[in-house]
Amino acid sequence: MKNTIKYICLLDSKNVPIICRNYENFDEAYIELTINTQCDLIDLAYQISPNNGYMGQIGIMNELKIFGFMSMTENKIIMICTKEEKRPKDLLKQIYDLYKSYILNPFFEEKNLQDLLKKIDDCVNAYNYNDE
Repeated sequence: MKNTIKYICLLDSKNVPIICRNYENFDEAYIELTINTQCDLIDLAYQISPNNGYMGQIGIMNELKIFGFMSMTENKIIMICTKEEKRPKDLLKQIYDLYKSYILNPFFEEKNLQDLLKKIDDCVNAYNYNDE
């Protein structure tokens, strides 16, 4: 399926967005409400069943699915996909690995942010346009 990932947001442990990539031109108010709601759901799911991070489908709205991941440090990744999309765990892992390599690197400099954004976009584009 083509063009399945619509939006990605990486958040810190206080649910403050660090990186947001909007591939569908969603309205920012809509995204903010969605992110806040989904962060609450992730936190609740983690409280009910703590493990080595949380990942799973956390909502379906209209024609979209929302997936979330929370690391042990409570950083979160929220991904909005088309409804038909299966759990994109490989893509979540790639993006989280990039996040660890850049943002959590003690030597991270703001000038490296553009490189990180490009790598995230490259991962999403490869995922969206993979014919498998």
